[in-house]
Amino acid sequence: MMSQSGIIVGPENTNHKWHQRLLRWSLLGICWTSYIVYRGLVIGQIKYDFDQNRFGIYPRYIWTKLFARTLLLTAVLHDSLLYVSLAIFTLPFAQNYEYFQDNKVFIAVFLSLVMHVFIWSTILMLNFLRSLTWNRSFVQVANEVIKVVALMENLMGPVHLEGIYLLIIFVLLLKLTALQLVNMIPYKKYFVMLNLVLLMIFFSVYVAYQLLLLCWVASFTRYLEFYLRQPVPNKKQHSKLLQIMRLYSRISNNHFRITKLWLPISRMIFSDILMLIIHWGAVFKCILFNHELDAWGKWKWLQRHHISGCLAPLLRMLFIGLCSNHLAKLERLLSLQLLGIDLRNNQLQDIMEYKFRYLQLGFDLQLRSQPIRNKIMNLHHICDNPFVLEFIICLMLNSLNCVQHVMNIKQYGMD
Repeated sequence: MMSQSGIIVGPENTNHKWHQRLLRWSLLGICWTSYIVYRGLVIGQIKYDFDQNRFGIYPRYIWTKLFARTLLLTAVLHDSLLYVSLAIFTLPFAQNYEYFQDNKVFIAVFLSLVMHVFIWSTILMLNFLRSLTWNRSFVQVANEVIKVVALMENLMGPVHLEGIYLLIIFVLLLKLTALQLVNMIPYKKYFVMLNLVLLMIFFSVYVAYQLLLLCWVASFTRYLEFYLRQPVPNKKQHSKLLQIMRLYSRISNNHFRITKLWLPISRMIFSDILMLIIHWGAVFKCILFNHELDAWGKWKWLQRHHISGCLAPLLRMLFIGLCSNHLAKLERLLSLQLLGIDLRNNQLQDIMEYKFRYLQLGFDLQLRSQPIRNKIMNLHHICDNPFVLEFIICLMLNSLNCVQHVMNIKQYGMD
C-alpha cells in the first residue's frame, strides 16, 4: 500500500526498513573506507568539508607529498627493475624462433608484459588523482550526487536497496581482493599491491554510485506505478510527477559526466585480462595435466595460489554488467509507464497538461538518446551481460592457448 505522496506504508514499509538501513550503512562503509584509504595514501587534493557537506580542493603539504612520492618511487624500482631488465635482455634473443620456444623465456616475456601493463595503469591512475582538472571534475560530480541524494530524500522519502545480490557480489569481491593482497605480501610485489588498492578505491566509489543510481530509478518506477493506479491524480501528485521528470534529467546529465571520468579506469579493469590469463592458464594446466595431485590436492593448491586472482577481476566485470542490465530493465519499465500515463491523460487540455506533455517529451527523448548505462573503454561499448560473456569466452580461449603452447614446448623437449 502507498500513501498519497507515493511512499510505501504499512507492512511493506516494515519489510523495507532493513533494506533502507542496509543501503545506508553499506554506502557509508564503502564511501568512508575509500575516502580514508585515499587520504592515507597522500594522493590527490580532494577533501570532504564536514561543515558544508561537500567536497573541495585542498592542496597537500609539500613535505607530505615528498614523503609519499619517495615511497612510491621505491615501490616502482623494487618491482620493475627485474622485469624491465628481463624484457631488455630476452626480447632481442626472442627474435630467434628456437630460442623463443624455451618455456622459461616465454613465461619471462609474458610476465614482463603484464608487469609493464600494471606499471602503466598505476601511473595513469596516479596521474588522474594528482591532476587538478580531474580533481575538479570529480568534486563537481560528487557534489551533484550529494545534492541529488538530498533532493531524493525530500521528494521520495528514504530509498531502499535495489538488488541485494549486487551487494553480496561486492562483499565477495572485497574478500577476494583482500586475499589477493595477502598472497602478494610474501613476494613483496608492492607496486602490484598499490595498483590493486588504487583500482579498488575507484571501483568502490563507482559501486556506491551504482547502488544509489539503481535505488533512484527504482523509486521513480514505484511512484509512476502508484500514479497510474489513481483514478484521478490530484495536483500534488501531478506536481510531484513533474519534479521526478526534472530530477531524472538532472541525474542523467550527471551520469554522462561521471561516465567520462570513469572510462579511463574501466580500461584498466578490462586490461586485467592479462593477469587473468596467467591465473586461469595455471588452473587449466593443473586440472588437465597435473597427475601428481588428487582432486582435493588440486583444489587446495588452487585455493591457496589462484582462486582470488581468477575470480576477483571477473566479479568486477560481472558487477558492472549486472548493473547495466538492471538499469536497462528499469528504464524500459519507465518508458512503458510514461506511455500508460500519456494514453490515460490524452483527453486533458489544461495548462498543467501542456506542461506535462512538454516535460514528458523531453523525458522520453532523454531515455532513448541518453540512456543510463555503464560504458567500458569508450562511449560506444556498453558493459552489459553479453559483453561480460564475450569477455569470459575470450579469456578462456586465450588461457587454453597459453597452456597449449607451454605443453607443446614440453612435448618436443624444448623446455
